[in-house]
Amino acid sequence: MDLRKFGIKHRTIHHIQELYLTRSGLVLKDNDVNNFEHVIDSLKSKTIIWDRLIFNIIENKKNEESLRNLLTQHNLNYTIKEFSESPYVAPPSSFNKTLEKLDKKFRYNITSRIKKLEKEGPIKCKIYSSPEESEEFLEKAYQIERSSWKETAGTSITTNDYQQRFYDSFTKLGAENNWLRGIIISVNDEPIAYRYGLLFNNVFESLKISYVDKRKKYGPGNILMLETLKFLAQNNITHLDLSGSVEPAKMKWTKHTYTQKRVTIFNRNVKGRILYLAEKTRAKYS
Repeated sequence: MDLRKFGIKHRTIHHIQELYLTRSGLVLKDNDVNNFEHVIDSLKSKTIIWDRLIFNIIENKKNEESLRNLLTQHNLNYTIKEFSESPYVAPPSSFNKTLEKLDKKFRYNITSRIKKLEKEGPIKCKIYSSPEESEEFLEKAYQIERSSWKETAGTSITTNDYQQRFYDSFTKLGAENNWLRGIIISVNDEPIAYRYGLLFNNVFESLKISYVDKRKKYGPGNILMLETLKFLAQNNITHLDLSGSVEPAKMKWTKHTYTQKRVTIFNRNVKGRILYLAEKTRAKYS
């Protein structure tokens, strides 16, 4: 229930969707829920005005129980409910073993399309991670976005000012912290596909992918996945978080999924209590 419809303004602190809708969930030091005490202490500070705090956590019975106990100790109202399910890949250390796990027909389809594309020129893959390379990576990624089906549909980064400003601001910062892992696939030095990823706690988190629409018949998304898995194997990275929803195209590469839960914490002020009651009422009658 949106109380603003009734003229009641309130302030919600919300995570950045692009960063936290991944396997990381809520990032805590040493993955220890008790470190959430620091967040609660900050919220109790009079310098922060808030009525509701929203964030995601990865489903984990032990951590969820610890979080519930902590919030109860602080006499804070809260709700926790399932939010999304996403696929992830836990690749073997050998890239060849990864290929062996694929459906034979699917594997043949990929290799035959690659051979056809190679007739147009050499296929190259470049990994971007340094601050000095971040601008070049972003420039090529935007070039691919503008030539993708997303541009016409109005869902590309380059047609969404809010998204573009986020990536413009965050990319170099991500590289400076050694998180950025951008992958560009090119044919004859023409960028045809990219993956925008972050490496954190040995998990490669895929935030964004796209490809040039005119190259669709060659399966550029599958080529991009192969190069990503090769990179994972070469660097002993244990997980690839495909993020987003469970889709047939993603599940051709894996059988693994994980569930995120959405946690909403309500302040003990008047608006926080009203928001909590409104949420419980909505859940009861939905």
